[in-house]
Amino acid sequence: MLFLLVSSLATPQAFTMPDAIQIFNSTFHGKIKMVWIESPEFLPTKDELRDQNSNHRAHFWLQACGYTYLTAVLAGTAIMQIGIKVRRSQYALLVPSEKDTEKNPEKERISVVIVFFCTYTVCLVTVIWSTATNRLSKDTGLDWEVYWVLLTANCAWLLIQAAVLVATTTNEDYSVSAFLEASVFGTGPLFADSFDTLKDAMFGGLCWQSSRSELKIIGIVSWAYLALIHVRLFRLDEYVAEFQSSYLGVLYAPSKPKKSNNSSVAMTMMMMIYKQCTWTKRRVLLMENAVQALGSLVYLKVEGGSPLVVLVSLLVPLTQFLIGTIIYNCVARCVKEALASRFQQAATQNNIMKVRSEAKVIIEMEGQEGFFAMMKERFKDNPDLQFAVWEGLMLGEKLDLGPDGLKQADGSLVTIDDKDISELVKVLKNNPSLKQLNLGHRTIQDFSSLAQALKDNTNLVELNLNNTMEVARIPNNSSPV
Repeated sequence: MLFLLVSSLATPQAFTMPDAIQIFNSTFHGKIKMVWIESPEFLPTKDELRDQNSNHRAHFWLQACGYTYLTAVLAGTAIMQIGIKVRRSQYALLVPSEKDTEKNPEKERISVVIVFFCTYTVCLVTVIWSTATNRLSKDTGLDWEVYWVLLTANCAWLLIQAAVLVATTTNEDYSVSAFLEASVFGTGPLFADSFDTLKDAMFGGLCWQSSRSELKIIGIVSWAYLALIHVRLFRLDEYVAEFQSSYLGVLYAPSKPKKSNNSSVAMTMMMMIYKQCTWTKRRVLLMENAVQALGSLVYLKVEGGSPLVVLVSLLVPLTQFLIGTIIYNCVARCVKEALASRFQQAATQNNIMKVRSEAKVIIEMEGQEGFFAMMKERFKDNPDLQFAVWEGLMLGEKLDLGPDGLKQADGSLVTIDDKDISELVKVLKNNPSLKQLNLGHRTIQDFSSLAQALKDNTNLVELNLNNTMEVARIPNNSSPV
């Protein structure tokens, strides 16, 4: 369907496709029949547009977007399900080593930044072109076919990610719904940051095409602010993880747990709702849309009514923020165990950005003690994942492991063994946020490793080692004196 639609645009002949809406209507009324819809002229001029039925254009192109998205989801799911099995059976020697596929937080950050600015550039160029050709509308924004082209490009990017994931994954499996979930956050209105980027770019374009100089200035400021606020947000791990699901969602899709967690469709839907009402998401909404909202009020007062501006710059973000604030606590309680599972999956995949973002959410709900107890229990049979617990605990500016510090539920001091200290030291080397660390009254086997971690860490400013003891390691082939 997608291939036929694309190829038809290069030819002067009209293209017909099944009219899903009319077919559904006729079926609903008990008359099953095949109905076809003919494509309108592609990118007509303003004069040609007057002769066309605007409802027919919207009717056709919205369905074209639906067919394109459905095709992409089916193709992406097939790549992630069948492609991995084929690659394992026939091209096992091409699978990169675990070392080659190890996740690096800074590389993840840079990847998200690059993809965002590519998206930002495409949206800005598209809007500027539409403005220059007098195609940008106060009612619908871009031409319907331009929306379809942008969606097709976005779907193609999702499929590229799926292909790269299959080529670079070692021994992971993915659920059947993994591509669908990632595609919702990568393309869906209200879910995808690329949608917010496009609507903000369009608002700037509407201001720029105005004859009023003050609105032109607001348009330029809007475009600049959109880039600058993302640059600021990219400095913080939790926001990088938020944008990662939008711009690289397929590439960093969570793998299927080795043990089935019996996650239901309802829980999957609940998690999708939860991601839209987290405090991180609401802060992004505030920071991205506050300036745009103020600008839109000025635009409406100076330029007059615009359904597009009212909808996308005022009503949509305000509704998202209010609903997210109201339902957050209720939804968070429902998905607590699912969040712990997501944290465990991120740790298994060594996705540091996801580890930090999921840990921060759980700590906000359960506190450091609750987080530590929950994750120590989950990772007790897999000590190699203990690093993730310390990545989470060290997200704040202060971590107290002294006699008055981290406590268990019964009030006793949290037990921290040699493995814990070893993992803490490893995480400390690259920790971006911790400022104060109290290890008083603790036993450390190797002060030299701690000293090296402190040498590599340039953020820590206060370390308490009062009454901390070093215990020398006794080689296995030696006996104590």
